[in-house]
Amino acid sequence: MRPDTRSVDVTLVHVPGIQIGTCLDPVADRIYVPVLSGHRFFVVNPADQSVSPISTGVTATALAVNPVTNRIYLSGYELNGPGKLLAVVDGTSHSVTRIPLPLGQSSTSRSR
Repeated sequence: MRPDTRSVDVTLVHVPGIQIGTCLDPVADRIYVPVLSGHRFFVVNPADQSVSPISTGVTATALAVNPVTNRIYLSGYELNGPGKLLAVVDGTSHSVTRIPLPLGQSSTSRSR
């Protein structure tokens, strides 16, 4: 929003793939967009409208950002397997740490 008016400037930026949501980091001034395919998410820089992919090896189901620690958290499934993962991404270096998560038990696998 411009401080001298009550209007909002809107610019559309193309992010490839099927987006499953967005997260805003107001401190880093970045928008994070996870997509259903490609095992990655996209970083949008509103200042110059650039869009950059970050490969994680995770098929996204959810994304969150911590603006205090500058970390992005992406949960989902690993690239070539049935396991659930949490990908922790450094917001500055874009380095990715993948953490395996335990799978939930189905009702047929529980002992009685």
